[in-house]
Amino acid sequence: MAKSDALQEYLENFRFWLQDAGFTSRTEDSPEIWTGSIFVDWSDVQTGGRDSAIHKISILLLPGFPYRAPVILSEDQPPLNSSWHLAPEPNHSLCLWPPDAGWEPHFTAQKLLSRIEDWFRYYHTNNWPPNSEVPDLHRYLETHGIVVIGDEWMPENNETIGEFTLWQYDWVNIFVAAICQKRDQHLPYNLWKPEARLTQALGVNRTNCHAHYGIWYHLSDPFVPPDNLWDLLIAIDQNLNEAEGYASQTCLHKFGQKPKGSGCPIALGYTDNRGQERWLFLWIQFPQSGKKRTPVHWSNPSHLSNFKVKSFQTAPARRADLLRRSAYISEHLYDHKVIVFGIGALGSSVALLLAKAGVGKICVVDDDILMPGNTMRHICGLNMIGLKKTAAISCIINVHNPDCKVVEHSTTWDVKKLYDYLEDCSVVIDTTANYNFSLLLNTVSIGCQLPVIFATAYRRATIGKIIIRRNDADPCLACYMDTANWPDNKYPTIPADPNETFLEDGCGSVTEEAVALDVEAIANLTARIVVKQLQGQLGDENLAILVNQPLAGESGILAHEGLHWLKNIPLPNCSICQE
Repeated sequence: MAKSDALQEYLENFRFWLQDAGFTSRTEDSPEIWTGSIFVDWSDVQTGGRDSAIHKISILLLPGFPYRAPVILSEDQPPLNSSWHLAPEPNHSLCLWPPDAGWEPHFTAQKLLSRIEDWFRYYHTNNWPPNSEVPDLHRYLETHGIVVIGDEWMPENNETIGEFTLWQYDWVNIFVAAICQKRDQHLPYNLWKPEARLTQALGVNRTNCHAHYGIWYHLSDPFVPPDNLWDLLIAIDQNLNEAEGYASQTCLHKFGQKPKGSGCPIALGYTDNRGQERWLFLWIQFPQSGKKRTPVHWSNPSHLSNFKVKSFQTAPARRADLLRRSAYISEHLYDHKVIVFGIGALGSSVALLLAKAGVGKICVVDDDILMPGNTMRHICGLNMIGLKKTAAISCIINVHNPDCKVVEHSTTWDVKKLYDYLEDCSVVIDTTANYNFSLLLNTVSIGCQLPVIFATAYRRATIGKIIIRRNDADPCLACYMDTANWPDNKYPTIPADPNETFLEDGCGSVTEEAVALDVEAIANLTARIVVKQLQGQLGDENLAILVNQPLAGESGILAHEGLHWLKNIPLPNCSICQE
């Protein structure tokens, strides 16, 4: 049977079983909608008796079904009570699919209906399974934007209430949150400042953003946030075991009866079901009344019920949050300093990859400025034309990892300055493709007793060569200077192609042809080698040849695609590393 026939048979069976269960299809609708009722009974834990209920639902088969999960909507009137497992208005969709037990293609209709019955049984008994996740609270309300919090978002542990500021971009709904600690509260609002590491990376400054001042509360237990201000304030009072009107009075004291702007922020801190602290940022939308500010009657329930509550998606950007996906590597790299000589297409990619891996400090050395022709291979784009490559890569790294310190150096042939550059470095990386300078750097690195890695792209970057010199057991660059000492199976000679270079306008130096795909493959390998060296996990091999595309007419290593590792020993008569 063809696959398309099998899919059609599945759909026909699925619809048949829905019909058999009493569901009817509104075929004129798109998506396909099936409506019907679910009967559920359960044991009352207090009385020991049996209770039952009938719930009306709609099953939406969205485009892409059965590979895309159906949506189950509650059509009960009056609506179901708020629940962690029920999406907010207007849809009231049931949250059926926890991460470890999600929808699978070709789930039968019988299993779907059984899962829905289980959901209603959990709902009535409030006895949800252990793997049932409490979602981020912002999902229960209309989203107003994104709030970024960093390392300086640290509310006082023993306090349940405090003040904070949101700095908003003028052109997009991205906000940076800053807590106001007690030590700062004597300062005027206009002197409060957002976290520097975030504002620098996000491009926030006082000319392109404006501040919103708000109140934060630390909850005893999280609750499903209501969508109007009065219910929200009552819920806060109850959660904090305060008398009714406590939250209203704190808002009156903070915002006044005629608050400025179109709304104000409130933040709620809570501990989720995994024991992690989370923050929900809310936006209170003030009703509009022409051009005049509408007075806020903070003790009037009917008045405050007209104030809509929206939510922000909270985006943690602490150093630990940014490195969370790579913590198994990055936590061992943060205290290291590396230096990269040559910030062209290859060196810029290496530097960025190391920053993303979690290296804490990267020195970059180059004098060139970024030109339009560079950008098809360089990680920096046309928006940075005219900048020094070191300044451009510093900006790019800061955008990805604001906790990586980038130090910019100018190119130098001064040995004393090179020794200064290499101070406290863990690894030296050379991607200059300037053989004479590389020999000088080889000598200085050996003098500093530092590991040095030389990475070079050849033949339109179809061939990459990485020389690793860690100690006296590895050949240095000078050992390889006379290729006659090395057979091709130990140090293959890569033949030059005179047609692969050109003189770029405005550059004044010979430029190698290559595409980013091949350059970045070599950069990736180089960065991996550096990381393994920093972790102490690099093997005994000390020469890597990466063949992105075999060379025609060649034999041996260069004729075979892939990564080739070699282990060589220094030349006994090398004047640089074997004195």
